[in-house]
Amino acid sequence: MNKKAADLGMKNTRFDSFDGISQSGSNYSTPRDMAKLGRYALASKNIQTVAKSTKTVQKATNGRTYTWYNTNQLLGSYQGVVGIKTGTGSTAGPCLVFAATRNGRTVVGVILNSQSRYPDATRMLDWAFQQKAASKVTLRQLPAGAERD
Repeated sequence: MNKKAADLGMKNTRFDSFDGISQSGSNYSTPRDMAKLGRYALASKNIQTVAKSTKTVQKATNGRTYTWYNTNQLLGSYQGVVGIKTGTGSTAGPCLVFAATRNGRTVVGVILNSQSRYPDATRMLDWAFQQKAASKVTLRQLPAGAERD
């Protein structure tokens, strides 16, 4: 992961685990570097499909059926959002790497340690798309029992 981060020009990033959930507290990055990673990830059609899905229902080999919900509440709430990644860490707090596409232009943004990450992302997207008025967004609600981050 660190080699790929370096290859992408992520100069202020270091991972100490494959999933970004640091056991030693040695992971670090910046919004700029995370935006680079988000833009790179969106080049994958598989990542695009997963990131913009609000839920998936899968049958396991044990015969059980499992349902997972995407916790990105911007999906289906803000015009053109194509998802990317939510997360909450003990140091980074509530985070969001997000993207939206309008008129063939994709904007990628990052919010770190924000208790209002979705309204913050909405304001950033409105600015990026040069909207004259703030979008009125009603966030998609997750079903009872769905994982929260």
